[in-house]
Amino acid sequence: WRQLPTEAFSINGYLDSFDFIDMDGDGTEEIIVSSRLFLAEGAKSFTLLFPEADETGGVISRIRTQDKMDASGQIKLGINYTQLIFADLDGDGVDEACYTRLGMADAANNSVAGAFRYDAESKTLEALGEIPLDPNVSQHEQPKYLPLAGGRGAILFDAFKGETGVITELIYYDAQTRRLAAPFLDQETGVNMATFRAQRVLSRDFDGDGRVDVPSQYDMPGSSVYSVGSSAPTGFPLIQWSRVQADFSLQPYTKHLLYLGPNQWVQLPERLRDVVENPEGLGDELTVRGNPEDAQNTLHFYSWDQKTGHTVGKELFWLRIVGAGQRNALAEYEIMGEGRQRRLRLDFLETVRTSA
Repeated sequence: WRQLPTEAFSINGYLDSFDFIDMDGDGTEEIIVSSRLFLAEGAKSFTLLFPEADETGGVISRIRTQDKMDASGQIKLGINYTQLIFADLDGDGVDEACYTRLGMADAANNSVAGAFRYDAESKTLEALGEIPLDPNVSQHEQPKYLPLAGGRGAILFDAFKGETGVITELIYYDAQTRRLAAPFLDQETGVNMATFRAQRVLSRDFDGDGRVDVPSQYDMPGSSVYSVGSSAPTGFPLIQWSRVQADFSLQPYTKHLLYLGPNQWVQLPERLRDVVENPEGLGDELTVRGNPEDAQNTLHFYSWDQKTGHTVGKELFWLRIVGAGQRNALAEYEIMGEGRQRRLRLDFLETVRTSA
């Protein structure tokens, strides 16, 4: 292999990583060289290398996504990104380069996703376009691949909002409009609240079916819990998990992730999960109440009547945290009507922590 100077990959930056992807569908992987740019913090560009053998042992042709220096000596940035993933968005059997970019566009559009494919006939990179995303984020996590019908795929990635909040964005290629689409984004407000959660629970395969699931905050109606050191009650959310449907809607299938404190997420015990999923009483919703003296150590779960006045129904169970360590919490609970208190240890879930 012939050696190339680093200037062959980045005009103003340094090498970051290498990937091997077949972008032209010929069965041979090309080399993707990512470079970090000095001009924009966190920004990267990549160079697509095509190895072609000759008598010297290898001639390398290249396509760089960062434009060259213009006539005035100024460096003009082309396609640059903060996160990159290769996925077949259109179902043609060849991966496209999908990227997100944060904080490097104009102020009205400072969070975008885009994609482009390699056109083997013209030997150029063909842009599939860019689409604006929720602008009120501070960081994009590494995208994840979501397989769809017909060999197509979509990408999912988490984005941080504020100090602790998170949303999940989804990007796919619409074959009818021949454009990228972001179905979780409210087109009127330009904001994604469909997947918002106030704590950093990241998307993942929660049920083990091989597909990424999307968490979101389930605000229990009428909930009223006192936090430690607070004289006023606040609402109390659970985290629900949803599967992405064929029409890109979210179908919740469980809501039993409980937040006890920083990095202290637990799953409700199985018996309590059954009650949460199928609450009995006046309505089909659930709410929780706490007393000031309990300081959130004891949570009383009730059915919630949405149909006849939005009122608290009968108590279903209570849960009390009697001690917490670094890895788990000791809890007591009682399902009303059983007349028996139970004690168990709840392990904190490592997988929902921020990847920092």
